[in-house]
Amino acid sequence: AEASAEASAELETEAEEEEEEEHNDVRNDGRLDVGDGWSEYREQNGRPYYHNHDTNTTTYEKPDAAKTHEERAGLPPCRWEEVATRDGRVYYSDGVHSVWEEPAELAAYKAKVEEIERGGPSELEGGALEG
Repeated sequence: AEASAEASAELETEAEEEEEEEHNDVRNDGRLDVGDGWSEYREQNGRPYYHNHDTNTTTYEKPDAAKTHEERAGLPPCRWEEVATRDGRVYYSDGVHSVWEEPAELAAYKAKVEEIERGGPSELEGGALEG
């Protein structure tokens, strides 16, 4: 039990460090170009909004140019994500829990993403994955 608690504490510390590094990657003008004339901006509260420089249109709705293949296919996001430590070890986090073994939910999500990227069915079939 003590080793498990130490592993959990190590994962939490590494996750916090990784998150801190991500937030330090701030663009000078606050803009992320997403394609087809669209750019993503963030309000002070972090909410994203989108502006098309060609049409001078601004919206909170994510344009197709900014969507992933999964979003365009209607696949809901998976709550689990794969995270690499600085030394290359991989663990999985849902924002609350961290584990070393890939959760079945994430494995199923990855399989569906691969199917979409291969040009498989664009609509969700049978039991939708929960996010």
